[in-house]
Amino acid sequence: MNRVRIKLDNEQRYFDTFRNEEITYTKKTIDFEKPDKVINDFSSSFTLPASPNNNALFGHYYAVDFGTPFNPYKKNQAEIWVGNELWSIGALQLQSVKMENGKPSNYKVQFYSDVVNLKAALNGLTIDKLGWQDKNHNISISNMTTYLTGTEINGMRYPMASAESLWRWSGSTEENTRNIISTGDGVLNRELRPAIKVSEVTQRIFDAAGYEYEVDFAAESYWTELYMWANNAKKIGTNPPFSKVGLSNTNAITLTEEEIKTLLMPTEFKDEQNMYNPTTGVFTIPNSTTYSMDISLNGISPVEYAISINGSVGAYNTMPVNTTISLGALTQGDRVKVLIKNPVPKGTGGDRYNTGRRPAEVTIANVAVYTTTASALDTMDVGSVMPKMSCEEFLRGILNTFNAIIYWDKVNEKYIIKERDAWLASGNEYDLSKYVDISSAIIEPPTGYKEFAFKMADGKDYANELFKANNSKEYGEAIAQTGNYFGGQYINQNPFVPSVWQEVVTVDAYGEATTESRVCAFNCVSSDGKAVESGVRLMYYQSMATATSNLVVADFNGNKDVPFNRYQLFRNFNSTSEVNLTYSEEYSFHNAKVTTVSGAPFLRSDTLYTKFYRDYINEIYNPNRRRNKVSLKLPFGVATLIQPNDKITINKQAYRIEEINVKLLSGDVSLKLITTDG
Repeated sequence: MNRVRIKLDNEQRYFDTFRNEEITYTKKTIDFEKPDKVINDFSSSFTLPASPNNNALFGHYYAVDFGTPFNPYKKNQAEIWVGNELWSIGALQLQSVKMENGKPSNYKVQFYSDVVNLKAALNGLTIDKLGWQDKNHNISISNMTTYLTGTEINGMRYPMASAESLWRWSGSTEENTRNIISTGDGVLNRELRPAIKVSEVTQRIFDAAGYEYEVDFAAESYWTELYMWANNAKKIGTNPPFSKVGLSNTNAITLTEEEIKTLLMPTEFKDEQNMYNPTTGVFTIPNSTTYSMDISLNGISPVEYAISINGSVGAYNTMPVNTTISLGALTQGDRVKVLIKNPVPKGTGGDRYNTGRRPAEVTIANVAVYTTTASALDTMDVGSVMPKMSCEEFLRGILNTFNAIIYWDKVNEKYIIKERDAWLASGNEYDLSKYVDISSAIIEPPTGYKEFAFKMADGKDYANELFKANNSKEYGEAIAQTGNYFGGQYINQNPFVPSVWQEVVTVDAYGEATTESRVCAFNCVSSDGKAVESGVRLMYYQSMATATSNLVVADFNGNKDVPFNRYQLFRNFNSTSEVNLTYSEEYSFHNAKVTTVSGAPFLRSDTLYTKFYRDYINEIYNPNRRRNKVSLKLPFGVATLIQPNDKITINKQAYRIEEINVKLLSGDVSLKLITTDG
C-alpha cells in the first residue's frame, strides 16, 4: 500500500493524514461531449485528522476569534506525494470542519490540480489594460488614406469598417450616413478603428501573466492573418477640434449707440468638443494648442468687434463680412468670447457709420473656433478604444473558435495551445491488456445530446439585427444534429460577435441595393446610424481589393485627402486555410449586398463547424462507438505516465480515455474509455 502525503507549500510542511483513508484522484482534462470545456484534475473529498499539526496549518479555523485564521477562499498551494514521488501540484480547498464535544475532529478537504493558475495570474485583467500606448498614432486624413490603402502600421491594419456611421455609395445622404465616394462626404478619419493581430493580443496576455506559451498552429494562415478590431463604441476627437454655431438669416443682433454685446448664438449647428455655451457666448478651450476663429456674416451695418480671453478684452476693430482671427496659443480651460460694439457716440445725429441714429444690425452666419495644430485629439489612443473583455474570456474564445485546448507543459514550463484533434494525436499509446480483464467491463453507448448549438455573441449593429429579424436566428450560429434520438441540446457559446460584411451600396426606398461598389465593409451602428457596443470582433486580412470608383478620406470640416480605389480587404474568410469565422454558411459580401436582397446569394461553406468540429462530433456519436468502464491495478509508474490524450489498447481494440480515476493508496485504477479506430 502506498503512503500519501499532503504538503502545504506556503508553510513547507506536511499535513498529518489518516493512513487508511483512500483518496481517489481523477484525470479529466476534457469532456468529450462538451468540446468547449477544459477541466482540471481533481481528487475526491477526503478527511484529515484534527491533530495539533493540522490545527496549526489550518490556522485553528474552527475558532472564530483566532488571530490569524486560515483563508479558505484564496488559493492555498499544495502538493500530493505518493511515497517519495510527487504526484500533483495544485490547490487544497477546505470544505468543512467536523466538531465533536466542542473540539475539531477532522477536516474535510478536496484537491484541485492547477500546475500553473493562469486565471489567478491574470486576476480579472481586461484587454484594454494591456498597455497599448506604443500603438498610438496620428489619424490625419493623409495618414488614414495611407493606412486604408495598404500600409501596415506597427503591426496593425485598418479595415473598411465604421464605428460611427452608415456608409452609402451614392445618392443623397441621410442623417448619420456618409456617402464615402470621392465626390460625396468621404470616409470620416475618426470613425475608423485599427485591427490588431490576435497573435499579438495573445502574446501581451501571457506577458502580463508572466508565462511563456506556444500556439501549435502558429504557422497556419488562419492564425497569422487573424485580427481583432479595436472598438468599444467610444467616440474619439478629430483634427481639427472645433465648435461651429450660428443663427438663421432672419435673426439680427441690434446695438444702440455705443452699446456692447457678447456675440450670442443660441442655435448650435455643431459643437463636437462641447466648447460653446449659448447662454454666455463663451467658448471653453478643450485642449492646449494654437487656435483660430472664423466669423462669417450674412448681413451687416458697420460694427466693431473685440476678442475677450479670460476677461481680458483686446482692441476693437471694424468687422468685415468674413474674417479669420488668430487666437494664438491657448490653454485647456481658457474662456473666449466675441464682443461686438456699435461705435456711434451717444447723442450724435449721425456719423460715418449711421445717420438718423439708426441702431447697428448684424446677422451672423456662423462662427468656428478650431485648431490646425496636432494635439491629443489627432491621436488614435488605441487603449481607449480597445474592447473591455477579460483576458481569460478572450483566451476561452480562441479555444472555442478553433476547438483547441490549453495545457501546461511541465517539461518546458510553458502553456501550449493546440487543436483538440492534434492534442489527441500527440498522445502516446499504451497496451494495458495484461492489466485488465475486459470481459468484466461495463459497456454502454456514449450518452449525450440530441444536438449541438454553436452560438456566437449577440451583435447589436443594424446588419446583425436585420439578419436576426429576417431569419429568426443569430448570424453565424449553427445547430448540428448528432443522430441521437434522446437527449437535449448542448450550447457551445462563442464570446465573439460575428460581423456581417456587406458591399457598400446605395439603397432605394424599398431597401434594395441599386449600385455596385465592390467595397467590402461593415458599419457598427444601429439602423439610425448611432454607434453601438461592438463586442469583440475577429476578422481576416485577405488582400488588396479594388473599388469600382474612387473613395476619399475626409475630416469633420469637410477637408479631403487624395482619392483612391485600392483598399485593404478584410472578411470573415481566410482563403489560404479555407477557414470562415462563423459556424454556419456565410454570405458572399458582393452577391448579398444587403441582407434584404431576395434570391439565393452565394454562400461560403467553409465554416468553423466543418473545419474544426464536424469530424470530432461525428466521431463521438458514431453508432459503432461504445463507452467501456474498466477496473485494473497498475504499477505506480504506469499510472503516473498515462495522460488523457493517450490511446489505450486492450486486446487489440483501441480506446480513447475519457476519464482516469486512481486510488492513491491502493493503486487501483478505473478507466472510462470510448472505442476508436486503431
